[in-house]
Amino acid sequence: MEQFTYPVFFLTDGGTIAYSDPRRNSIEAAIEVCKTAGLQGIVSKVEAILQAPEMVNQIKRTGLCLLTYGELNNVPEAFCRQEELGVDGVIVDDVLEIVNERRKVRDEAGSVVTDQREGGHWTAA
Repeated sequence: MEQFTYPVFFLTDGGTIAYSDPRRNSIEAAIEVCKTAGLQGIVSKVEAILQAPEMVNQIKRTGLCLLTYGELNNVPEAFCRQEELGVDGVIVDDVLEIVNERRKVRDEAGSVVTDQREGGHWTAA
C-alpha cells in the first residue's frame, strides 16, 4: 500500500552490521523493500555508501531518494564526497559547522558553492 501524505524511508546499516532480519543487511535488500512497499527512499549508514559508491547510481536508477546518517557525515570531506556521488541528503549533528566547513573546502578547491539545488544536486557556480 503506497501512501503519499508523508515521505517514508527505509532505514538500513547497509550491511555494516549483521541483523537477523535480512532486509537490513544490504542496500540491495533495502531497494527491494522500498520498491515492494512503495517507499520514497533509503536512509543508510554513511560507511555503507562510501564503501560501495556504485550503490548511489543503483538507488537512483530505481527512482528512490538516498539519505545518509552517521558520525562520518560530520567530516567535511565525507560530506563533499557524497555530494559528488549524488546523495540526496545527509544527516549531520551541527548543520552550521558542516555548511561553513563545506564552503571552506569548496573555496580551497577554487569554486563557490551556491545554496540552490538544481536537479536534486548542489551546484557550484
